[in-house]
Amino acid sequence: MNKVSHNQIAKPQIARSTANYHPNIWGDRFINYEYSDDNITHAHKQVDELKEIVRREVFTNLKAGGDGFAHQLKLIDVIHRLGVAYHFEREIEEALELIHGTTYHDNYDSDLHSVALGSRLLRQHGYNVSSDIFNQFKDANGNFKESLTANVSAQISQALERPLLKCLARLGARNYLSIYQDEVSHNETLLKLAKLDFNLVQSLHKKELSEITRWWKEVDFERKLPFGRDRIVELWDVNCMDELPDYMQIYYQTLLNLFNEVEDEMVKQGNSYRIYHAKEAAKASCRAYFAAARWLHEGCIPSMEEYMHVGKLMKDIVTSLYIDPVPL
Repeated sequence: MNKVSHNQIAKPQIARSTANYHPNIWGDRFINYEYSDDNITHAHKQVDELKEIVRREVFTNLKAGGDGFAHQLKLIDVIHRLGVAYHFEREIEEALELIHGTTYHDNYDSDLHSVALGSRLLRQHGYNVSSDIFNQFKDANGNFKESLTANVSAQISQALERPLLKCLARLGARNYLSIYQDEVSHNETLLKLAKLDFNLVQSLHKKELSEITRWWKEVDFERKLPFGRDRIVELWDVNCMDELPDYMQIYYQTLLNLFNEVEDEMVKQGNSYRIYHAKEAAKASCRAYFAAARWLHEGCIPSMEEYMHVGKLMKDIVTSLYIDPVPL
């Protein structure tokens, strides 16, 4: 009896349904993005110089407790909203620790805006702040006093349009830059730093996306896997590959190569533990796509809760790359 090799076994022809995905909205927009490493290096240098000036002009005064309770909170909030708080994490923590330990508790009778702002910022940074501090602004029925609620819709229109906790940080920063520069009392150095930082981060994002797009074109998934979505994805034992259909072997090999390259870089940086979390995220994504494929195959219409649970794992990454750079 003749033996039949693994390669001679006829593989079943799989009729794959097409989901009629819309064309990739990115196209080749970023593949030819031109950037200069010298310009990026120069921008980094400018940012570092402005950071030191802001530390001297802003945080030295905050540490000294100058300009009053309300102004201190306003300044910290502005730094967050401008998207540059990550440059001053230690300084902000020190300022908030001082405010929480002394100033904030001594200003319970301050205006509602300052008390609310302080409550949010302190809670945002892990401090335990009781909601009882708002009782002084309520009437006997537990409602906020009418004198505080006049024309509320006009005061919170911006918050309703872009809720702070739901808005992407970079989108919020771009919008707030226009607001802050119109304020008479704005800090010119802080504003310049925020604009330069926004443009620099955006340039770095475009540079990275250009490199990823070129990689995507070289892999040629759009032609090799025409039944799938034309989407750039950055998503584990090679011995399992022979058990997979041809169309999956292409994807699996590319996925393994990517993780191997990333792992090599992480080992050099001493961050190899991150690969585990990246693989777990990729597994969760695969399970989500499998669930969607099963729904399609079985003609099942999931409930909203089921769809949202799976959809969150499948969602595309939202970026702010289409936003116009900030004029300096």
